Amino acid sequence: NKTYMKKYSITLAISREKVVGYTLKSGSFNAKSFNKFMMSKVLNNNPHNQKCILDNAKIHHAILLNKKIKDNTIYNIPYCSQYNPIEMFFNTMKQYLNSVYIKSESSLRYHITLFIKKVNSIELNNYFDKAFSFLNN
Repeated sequence: NKTYMKKYSITLAISREKVVGYTLKSGSFNAKSFNKFMMSKVLNNNPHNQKCILDNAKIHHAILLNKKIKDNTIYNIPYCSQYNPIEMFFNTMKQYLNSVYIKSESSLRYHITLFIKKVNSIELNNYFDKAFSFLNN
């Protein structure tokens, strides 16, 4: 059908305890949509004012990003997936999504939600611990 080969992008935030939030959209994210995600799904749900670790993607440095985002961000070293917990999470999620039949956007959303519900804090902690162990060596 027409949804076959349609491109989707996901932006997602994780902590050691849970998936903080995600947004799936057709096409790609830009600084405006990333700003909206960070404000609505991450920083407004951050009662302990924890810092966010971001990689060095262009949209993470955009001029129009809200000051609150910039003040609560620590940038990871230049892109290297083994130092990035979210890349490890994405890799695991992609493996799962490649193992199921996805026929529509609603099916994609369903399987992403299902995967997120199955993720536990032990797995999330492992992503962070593994990334930080690479940095300490």
